[in-house]
Amino acid sequence: MTITLPVQNPTAVQLLEGTLHYIRSYGWKQGGFGYKNPGDTCPACIRGALRAAVGYYPGMPDEDLPEAFWQAREALDNAIPEIYDGDGFHVTDVAEYNDNFAGSQEDIEALILRAIDYAHTEFTDQAA
Repeated sequence: MTITLPVQNPTAVQLLEGTLHYIRSYGWKQGGFGYKNPGDTCPACIRGALRAAVGYYPGMPDEDLPEAFWQAREALDNAIPEIYDGDGFHVTDVAEYNDNFAGSQEDIEALILRAIDYAHTEFTDQAA
C-alpha cells in the first residue's frame, strides 16, 4: 500500500490507512507521541501516527483538524478489544490502550485494521 501523507480532504478510512502506514514504516512506541512535526520519521504511538496522517503541526488548532480526524479517533476508540483496567473500568481510550494494554506493534496494527472496518461501516458517505 502506498500512501502519501498527509492526504488532502481525507476520509476517516484514509487517515486510518495513513496511521497504519506510518507505524509500519517508522515503528510503534508506548509512553509518548513520538511524532511531533511534519516530516518526522520516528516511532510513534497510535495517536502520534494519526497526527502524522493528518499533517498535524505543533499548536494546530482543533478547528483546523478535519472532521475525518475526529471520526478516525472514534473508530480507534471503538476498535479497542474488551479490556478492563485494574479498577474494573472498561478501557475506551485508545491512548490508554496504546500505553498500558497493547503488548506489541502487531496488537496496534490489528486495532487499526478493526478501526478501518468500523470507519467503512459508520462513515460510509466518507469511505466511498
